[in-house]
Amino acid sequence: MSTSDGHSSEGILKVIAPKGVAISITHGPFNEVAQGFNSIDRPFPEGIYTVRYNSAGRLTEQVVRVSRRNPLSVVYDGTADRAEAEQVSNAIEHALERGANLVIAIAGASNSAPSVSFRKDFKLRPSTQEIGKDLRIGDPIVLGSYLCLFVSAQQGAYKLSYKTVDRISVEQTIYLNAARTTVAMMKAIRASRPEKTRNEFQFRSRDGIDPASTRIFSVGIEENVHAVELSIRLAVTLLSCLAKGSNTIEPELLRLISEGRDPYFFLYATAALLGPVVLQPNDRSSERFTLAEDVVSKVESLLEVLKDFEFSADVDCVRWRLALGESGLGHTNPFSDLSFPPMLERCWRWATAWSATHISEVNLSRELLAASQANVGSLPWLVWRRKGNAEGQSQIMPIIDSIESIVQTFANNLRTYSNGLRSETPSVDRTPKSYELPNIDLSRFSAPTLQLAASALRLGVEQSGAKELLQELAVALKSPVSLIAQQMQTANNEVLESRSFSENATYVLLSSDPLKGKFGGSPSDNGYTLSLRSWESSNNPEFLALYIAITRGANYVLPDGIVRFYLHPTFNPSVEPARWLRREAKITLYAMGGFTLGAQTEDGTRVELDLALDDRLPQWFRDR
Repeated sequence: MSTSDGHSSEGILKVIAPKGVAISITHGPFNEVAQGFNSIDRPFPEGIYTVRYNSAGRLTEQVVRVSRRNPLSVVYDGTADRAEAEQVSNAIEHALERGANLVIAIAGASNSAPSVSFRKDFKLRPSTQEIGKDLRIGDPIVLGSYLCLFVSAQQGAYKLSYKTVDRISVEQTIYLNAARTTVAMMKAIRASRPEKTRNEFQFRSRDGIDPASTRIFSVGIEENVHAVELSIRLAVTLLSCLAKGSNTIEPELLRLISEGRDPYFFLYATAALLGPVVLQPNDRSSERFTLAEDVVSKVESLLEVLKDFEFSADVDCVRWRLALGESGLGHTNPFSDLSFPPMLERCWRWATAWSATHISEVNLSRELLAASQANVGSLPWLVWRRKGNAEGQSQIMPIIDSIESIVQTFANNLRTYSNGLRSETPSVDRTPKSYELPNIDLSRFSAPTLQLAASALRLGVEQSGAKELLQELAVALKSPVSLIAQQMQTANNEVLESRSFSENATYVLLSSDPLKGKFGGSPSDNGYTLSLRSWESSNNPEFLALYIAITRGANYVLPDGIVRFYLHPTFNPSVEPARWLRREAKITLYAMGGFTLGAQTEDGTRVELDLALDDRLPQWFRDR
């Protein structure tokens, strides 16, 4: 569109958001025309734009019209951010009253699991102590939507371990500073897994922590709720930079980091800047580091601050990598001088590239082997391991024939069950939304198994050989071959258990919505309201995580007892109980399509919710 004098018509769009909120503006679905932090104020050609905000992992958007006649100003709604920050600030105040300097705030745990069980899942000990007595973790208390654990410990580095929903132990190094309160924000999830008894399989609901949700930061003793709100935002933003592998950190973000003086943010930023250092293999035994000059100057300024926080091993490691990048010299073993890498995920990337290229070689160096198999010595980031001694499991690399055998078994299992792991296939029946599904509960597989299966199917498991599939998975999942092979063993066990469980089962034709109209046909009755609070993507692209809640109005009697949620028959179990917390009871579901669920309270009230009618959910999900 243009005016009569030939100049394009432009209007002013001003976007205002609090500190640490990332803003992007798109024209059309994919054409990003502006991005930044905190505010954007500039002219745009007339038209329809989408303003997207990313704050503490919450993605929101507004559709606006830019006109040359009326300058437009839009403001980010930070209500959810402030509510979260107020709850965390309340937990910090409780920590100070108890003399604690570590707060573990677990979202989603207050309703879903006994607090005593969660406390037993957490352990804390000095990072240099492999065996010995764990530090005492205080009694948990529920503060708002968080279950909070408190620890009082001397200044220094500690190993914090906890359990995932699959009962995998995860260990992280956590640094406690005498002048600051360290906060570890986590999210609990629930899933049902088949367990074999003497004569049959039974499903048991388990609760655990989602490691991908972990955000660790620290705040000064005198800092207010606004500082806590900013810290939560910065933690998510910097961890996102690490996950994307981009060393582009906005100047405004660096300024906020410098003002905050949080050692975690300096360490996150340093690792993010150094993370995408280019590896250029000169031959089969050497790799070369390159580092841009502007990145060097940024890292140097961050390292000066890190020296004050006793991250000595991390700083030494980073300085070594920095010096190597400046010199431009190759190094025959990039891990030879590293005893405490600052970013385990980076070690995984290096090991991924190495193992995918040298898949037929088994003579790994000790240091590369430790990094590639997530040895406990490669802290301070995430370490995944099954029950048992991690070092003992990481000493010997499985020979290539053994790995290929595992992959071949996994590929054969996928071929057997590929119809179930893909999207459901419509049947010839013309009844609305009917699907032919295997009588096997694929949604109960662990998240890593589903991710492996989805990736393998996308890559074409039917055409790929074992060796090719393993190489492609290593690159696609950004994980070392050794870790993928270990997870495949677990995946094979899960598939075999499911096959045994459904040995005599036949394929059945299910209406996709058998509960429609069975619970009164309305989401509200007798003061109760059943609703979808929110949703988000899961690790498996075929599934969404759905947060379902039933509430009762303030003018009605306070509810008590148990609410029973009735789910689609493909869920196993198809009935999930939940307890009331004040006037709300909630559950989390992982589903691959829309359906009607029902809820029944102890006073006999029945309500139902048709997820296929909720236009907040993606169209592909509602149409299934």
